[in-house]
Amino acid sequence: MKRYQVVFSKKARRQFETESARWREGHSKNTYLLEDEVGDAVRVLAAAPRVGGVSGDVRLPGARRMVLEKSEFLLYYRVLDDKRVVELLSLWYA
Repeated sequence: MKRYQVVFSKKARRQFETESARWREGHSKNTYLLEDEVGDAVRVLAAAPRVGGVSGDVRLPGARRMVLEKSEFLLYYRVLDDKRVVELLSLWYA
């Protein structure tokens, strides 16, 4: 089965960079946990894009949500089947 390409929206990229920097400053023992967890999520979404549940958030119509359990962040994304792309939309702290 062909994998999907996972891409960050501008907003998601900005949020990821900001939150990763904050995480590194505030977590001396698990400095790169958030970055590692997002990286793991990207690999999973490339292989199984519907692994997350439907978000139901009206601000992100058609979005799905993946819970990043260790860092307690929510990763919102949408699946574009015609392009075989998963677009990461937003990263929010739960």
